[in-house]
Amino acid sequence: MKKNISFILIIALISIVLVGCGFNFLDREADFKVRYFVDGEIYATQNVHLGDVPAMPKDPQMENLIFVGWYENTSNETYDFSKKVYKDIELHAKFVIDAISLSRFINSQAIKSVVTIENKSNNASIGGLLETEALLSQGSGVIVSVSAGYCYVLTNYHVVEIKNNYSKQKLTVRDSWGNEYEATVYQGKSGNTPAISEEYDLALLRFKYSSSDEERQLSAITMAQNDARVGDYVVSIGTPKGLQNIVSYGVLISFGKVNIAGDEDESTSVDFDIINHNAHIDHGSSGGALVDINGQLIGINFAGQEDISRGCAIPISKVKEFLSQYPFIK
Repeated sequence: MKKNISFILIIALISIVLVGCGFNFLDREADFKVRYFVDGEIYATQNVHLGDVPAMPKDPQMENLIFVGWYENTSNETYDFSKKVYKDIELHAKFVIDAISLSRFINSQAIKSVVTIENKSNNASIGGLLETEALLSQGSGVIVSVSAGYCYVLTNYHVVEIKNNYSKQKLTVRDSWGNEYEATVYQGKSGNTPAISEEYDLALLRFKYSSSDEERQLSAITMAQNDARVGDYVVSIGTPKGLQNIVSYGVLISFGKVNIAGDEDESTSVDFDIINHNAHIDHGSSGGALVDINGQLIGINFAGQEDISRGCAIPISKVKEFLSQYPFIK
């Protein structure tokens, strides 16, 4: 009899301890929620009884990405769906870039908007006909509008500024098919407001196109509505070292201030938070596009940090802020 009483007391004591720790074996109807998130949004929710295992939901799909599994925030391993549930759980879908699919998409869409920009600054004599000194530099640009016979190209200030206080300048845009166009800095609707800013390290050029160019589909890139987020996959497209349409992949690492040298070893005047990413860029990438996995423009590359393999880009919110000061036909 005493043994039975002792056994009952032990069971009661264990039950009290377990209940105090959040376990209630007497209530089999107690439910926990398992929530599944895709890109920060609820994808599915399951009610799971205490001690049961959750059911694996249908694999989510995202364009140009491959689903690799469900992860808890603090885990580096895929969630084990054979584990019994004793608490509420949040699981997040993890994806990796589908390089083949994304490359095809970029080649068919966003790459049509990226151009090479050549900036020839020079002095002249004998009636302005003879060049005495000249400096040729090269960068990248992105077509942001094709309208009323003109293409509007966004690039960096330091790509198109007149070098070394030379008296003359010629800006040339070269498209993916090797066609060249003489461009000028857009002067605004009033004709006397140059769309160029050292503060933003941005400039807006304009060149005239013909009907044959339309057949080659010179097209404007689509701008993202909002700034990208840390951890998002990014794609850099530019024309470094004179090469056309070089594509590299990476991740948005952080937002923050920057004070580094640009392509011409001149310190930047940019004083707002910029995008730091690890998609490879090189000399001549300045002014090129940083896009998301949907091919939408999220930034304009303007500098790199070779020692840590980082690229720096003007975020789309600042791009739009700059463009709003120089209205143009869209």
